[in-house]
Amino acid sequence: MSRIEQQEHEQQQLMEFEGFAVLEQLALIQDEIEQSQQIRAVKQLEEEERLQQVELTDQWDQERLYQFERISTSSPPLDDSISSQNDK
Repeated sequence: MSRIEQQEHEQQQLMEFEGFAVLEQLALIQDEIEQSQQIRAVKQLEEEERLQQVELTDQWDQERLYQFERISTSSPPLDDSISSQNDK
């Protein structure tokens, strides 16, 4: 193999190695992008779950308040019922 052919061969090998390095770097970048997307998806799900929990807690609190108000307005005060029984 002549010196020029050897240089061309070495140049071709170098370009192939650089091509492999670029492909490997692209694969790593793609992996990082996928990981970032997964992290964002998990964070979004966690936030949605947190908001649902807050909403359920608010609904539960409102229901308890409604029941308390209903009980306190529908039942007579305890003092009146005791004095009514004593009058009999």
